[in-house]
Amino acid sequence: MRTIFIITLVLLGRITYAQYSEGGIPLLDYTLKNNKQILPKVYGIKSYKNDSLEAESIKQYSDCNSCKKNFYGIEELRYLDIKKSGQYINIGDTTDVWVLTIKSTNALAIQVIFKNFIVPLKAKMYIYSENREMILGAITNNQSILNPHFTTQPIIGNSIIIEYSEPKRTNLKGQIEIDGFVYSFKNILKTGPYGVSGSCHNNVICEPHMWKWRREINSVGLILYKSNNNLYAHCSGSLINNTANNGIPYFLTANHCINSTNAIANNPQNWVVLFHHQAQSCSGNGSDAPTIYSISGGQKLTNNSNSDFTLINLSTTSEILKNYKVCLAGWNNTETITSESGSIHHPAGDAKKISLSNTLPTSSGWYTNGTSHWKVYWSSGVTEGGSSGSPLFDNNKRIIGQLHGGPSSCSASASDKYDYYGKFSVSYADGNLSQFLDPTNSGVNSVDTYCYENCETDNLMVSNSQLNGSVNKIGGLTVEASNTAVNSGAYVNFVAKNQIRLKPGFRANNGSYFRAKNYSFECSMSIITGLRVASQIANLEQPSLNSETSVRLYPNPNNGSFTLSIKSLSKLKSVEIINMLGNIIFTESVISEQTIDKIYSLSNIKEGYYILKVEFEDVIKTIKFELIK
Repeated sequence: MRTIFIITLVLLGRITYAQYSEGGIPLLDYTLKNNKQILPKVYGIKSYKNDSLEAESIKQYSDCNSCKKNFYGIEELRYLDIKKSGQYINIGDTTDVWVLTIKSTNALAIQVIFKNFIVPLKAKMYIYSENREMILGAITNNQSILNPHFTTQPIIGNSIIIEYSEPKRTNLKGQIEIDGFVYSFKNILKTGPYGVSGSCHNNVICEPHMWKWRREINSVGLILYKSNNNLYAHCSGSLINNTANNGIPYFLTANHCINSTNAIANNPQNWVVLFHHQAQSCSGNGSDAPTIYSISGGQKLTNNSNSDFTLINLSTTSEILKNYKVCLAGWNNTETITSESGSIHHPAGDAKKISLSNTLPTSSGWYTNGTSHWKVYWSSGVTEGGSSGSPLFDNNKRIIGQLHGGPSSCSASASDKYDYYGKFSVSYADGNLSQFLDPTNSGVNSVDTYCYENCETDNLMVSNSQLNGSVNKIGGLTVEASNTAVNSGAYVNFVAKNQIRLKPGFRANNGSYFRAKNYSFECSMSIITGLRVASQIANLEQPSLNSETSVRLYPNPNNGSFTLSIKSLSKLKSVEIINMLGNIIFTESVISEQTIDKIYSLSNIKEGYYILKVEFEDVIKTIKFELIK
């Protein structure tokens, strides 16, 4: 019997990373943690010698060069019913819970393949590693509606816990059936498929791109589609706005992305579109890129080969996309282009990149004379296979085309670093796009980018509030909270670029999990990905900021050696350095100091962006800096 291997970027057709996670806290972790009688049933799956599996996968697919480095796991078909196989736990008169542990001794990660996930309102499922380093969920009734047959992303570790809870008083009883598992002999969340594109690409988080293009960055997705029982990372595309600004999830990509000899590949119902798949630091290879913000399926609305475009209506809701914090890109259906242009894409299925041109695009045909395409020469970055369908933006950040192809690559000569983009103006006319993108019959020639949730407000005020469940309060510049309680069991993040102000009357009660975090990448889900606060804070109150406090860090950027200069009327308590995932990587306690000029040397910290947090008695100051070696 031939072993069925699973490959990153080329996955078995059943493997679709399309679970929709809504945040929250597992019951077993908190509500049930003091119940020593809870011993979840353990279900073992086969374990392997990982080196032998990897060698076998390479031998079996010796004719596939890209496969050799990208195989990561093996599928094991096993039927399980969570309610029959799991440990039942009765929580009073309100909630029923089933818990099951899946274990494989040598596995580096485990995925769960769900055959059926039909659950009532208020039901929740969490899947997490036994050591709680990784938590997926809550997965709710929204998943049942969108796609009841799905596979989770890999959960790190050799032992994972599946926890399902539902209300006792519900007419619909949940059906949670497992069809099998994927045993990972590589930890793909740490080893790839990342950094597989050329070395000349620009990560979208690098400055100044993340500020200039942040809204458009959040509109671009990576397309995965099934073909010959596999799921391929194949193209890029972008959510696109309409004149009503009503959030309909229209998605623009290339015609050739659906025009193959494979009928399955041509059907967008077999697609998975992945958003926010981008490196979290400028120099990162993308191994920390989120993989959970995905939409499964869509309907083709119109397409045309002349300008090589396709318009899809994704199978999702505005509420889900609002929770994903994506945006819908604006567009320009004229040929009036006055300045430089840029494209955001996923070369070779890699983490999201941006390419820029400092010259005007010229009108052209597809490798010939004509007027159906824009010809663009790159001044920074290029494109690759997998970039197809990605949007070309004008200087006003509006779509003017989508990638058809071209000779550009990192190794191409300067004269060959160009690409062809099918003109949006031609697509608009040939594909009658106005029926979708101008539902108001306005006749306008352009619209701006629309975001489901405005993340750029100067201030976000939170007052007279009781915060429960999973809550994220994200402000563009500041978040200020007063007379507000974070209640027991709540999981709350405050995120802002400049300041978090916790004023009198704010408190985080015992049993709550609270984090105030400065992060400058506005409107991005990456700011809260994987954030897990491990400390309890009780009765926290902090007055408004002291205007007499001064904190300077220089030089910035630096190589790990910098000077911290502090002058304040308040007593200094501590200095911390936090990475972009929210992890504290350096801490120093300081007693009663008010003025400091100190040189720090952090030779053991890798390149990337960091937050310096300086805490005084009555104020917290933060500075973002970049470390370059």
